[in-house]
Amino acid sequence: MINRLSKYIEFKKLSVRAFEAKINASDGMIRRAIKNNTDIQSKWLAVIADNFHDINIEWLVTGRGEMLKTESGGCSVSSNIVLQSDPRDAEILAANKDTIESQKETIETQRELISTLKQRISDLEHGISHSKTSAFRTVPSADTTNPSQTGAKAKRPNE
Repeated sequence: MINRLSKYIEFKKLSVRAFEAKINASDGMIRRAIKNNTDIQSKWLAVIADNFHDINIEWLVTGRGEMLKTESGGCSVSSNIVLQSDPRDAEILAANKDTIESQKETIETQRELISTLKQRISDLEHGISHSKTSAFRTVPSADTTNPSQTGAKAKRPNE
């Protein structure tokens, strides 16, 4: 694990001391672990994850996966590792993943609805502009000598 942490620090272009400072570790704590090829205490994993959001903790601990978290729909997706803490954490994590998936579906549905509504607005605006221009078109004037156009009764010649 310490070799992977060393690779990550190098990837981030940080000095080991800067990394230690960022996680509030004592001066030399990480450097000694790297030098002696010894792993760090597990309590530091949460601190590292809290301060370096792009690191894949599963990769750090096991070497599986990629160094960096993968992106999914603009949100970082963490690895499937659950550290030993509270047995309910796995249930909470599963529930949160379900919620996230549901929210992604809702967002996609709303995007589609917004697109449809924008198109309808455009169509309506186009239709309104057509009806405004057609309202000002010249209409042939009524022939007043023809009673059917004026609505009056036709007069008989003798009347």
